[in-house]
Amino acid sequence: MQKKIDYQNFRLQSRLSKAANEIMTMHPVRKEWRIAIVSLLIIKTLTMFFSLFGGYAFFDNKFTQTLHGLLFAGYDVTPFIKVVTVITLLAIEILTAVFLQKMFKFLFRSRFITGAASAAVVILFYGISFVSSTEGLASRQAEKFDKSGQIAQNTERKTAEFQTKYDALLSDVDKQISLIEQNPAGWTNGKKDGRLTPQQLRKIDNLNGKKDALRDSLDRKILVIEREKQTELSQNQVSTAKTAKDYHTLMSIIMGIQFLATGIIIFFWHLIRTQESKDAVMSEDLTEVVDTMESNAKTLSYNTFVDTSNRIHHSINERMQQNKYSDYQSNPEPSRARLKLQNNSQTAECETEELPETKQAETIKDLPETKLPEPVKVNGFNAQLNDKKTLTKNPVGTAYAMHTDKNTLAYLRKHKQVVKAILDTVPSEKITLTNEEVRQIQGIAYRAEHKSDGLIRKVYEAVKTAGYNDVFNKI
Repeated sequence: MQKKIDYQNFRLQSRLSKAANEIMTMHPVRKEWRIAIVSLLIIKTLTMFFSLFGGYAFFDNKFTQTLHGLLFAGYDVTPFIKVVTVITLLAIEILTAVFLQKMFKFLFRSRFITGAASAAVVILFYGISFVSSTEGLASRQAEKFDKSGQIAQNTERKTAEFQTKYDALLSDVDKQISLIEQNPAGWTNGKKDGRLTPQQLRKIDNLNGKKDALRDSLDRKILVIEREKQTELSQNQVSTAKTAKDYHTLMSIIMGIQFLATGIIIFFWHLIRTQESKDAVMSEDLTEVVDTMESNAKTLSYNTFVDTSNRIHHSINERMQQNKYSDYQSNPEPSRARLKLQNNSQTAECETEELPETKQAETIKDLPETKLPEPVKVNGFNAQLNDKKTLTKNPVGTAYAMHTDKNTLAYLRKHKQVVKAILDTVPSEKITLTNEEVRQIQGIAYRAEHKSDGLIRKVYEAVKTAGYNDVFNKI
């Protein structure tokens, strides 16, 4: 006998196998995470609507407080405030969403500088959106639960009711007193004399006492009502603050969800494009690397050029310093004196040692002129300089040093503004000037006619030669 086939069980097993195969198979990212991506997009959209809803209450309140009662050409600007509120809110939300998306995009693509710049803008706009949404929704919901107006109305109603009741009682007492006063019962010599009897006077006194008691009772009732009002207001304030805090927390969570949802969505976009457009991603990354290398190479070349140029300039200045400021020879007498005294060394040496400084100058001035030496030739960094030993053995070294000092001071006097800038900027213990110090000196001595880098370094050497502490007084 043939067994009966269980078709229902067979279909169940087939479905389970199909579901297991579908769930455990590795799919492309866009298929694997399609439900999660769609859900995140919906969540992000909903959070944006919540943000717009809360932010509208915030900006509408602020703009209304600022422009309340403002009229333009006889028309109230309340509709204009509403339009400005909506435009402002939409602009903030759109900018927040755009820059938030760009920030995650550049960070996931390892463009960290651009991502950091986008993050700075995100902090600004997202902070504004966060504050406006949370504060706006909290205040909006708190106003709905605020019963302070109702409490004030109830207090006024109760007070008015008691006031009416006691006014009626007081009016009745006044009528009784008036009735007694209008019907005096006093007699004199068998005739009514219009006076109140002692009994009537006592009754009036009792009625006046009753009026005072009614007034005191009314005051006590009003005091009780006021106390109840303050108690209800305190309870209402606590309840309103709690409501505002609850909605503030709720909106904070919603804004946090919006931030995370945006980041996760961009991450999925990054995975999908990396998986499906590998060549394009690789090309973009290579382009970024090449651009970075070119930028770094240009920066390195420029820095090398500037450093080399500064070194060359500094070396030339040092060589020129050995020539004792050949660019300023207003008085050629020291050169002539040095040459003449070289030819008559022994005679001049004796005279120089015996004569004072003024006589030394006159002696040097009276010497015969001879042919000037060949000028120093500078070729690259090699210079044909005068023999230092000859200068050292010069019999009139003292006179030559005197004239050299005069030339130095005259040179410094010519560049007095640069000298003052050096003294204000560079400490005396410095050996050489840095490029930054040279730029500072140029900025201070902006009125100087000549203030190139080389000249400033040359003047600095002259300042050190002439004496750092008192050079400004000498010039």
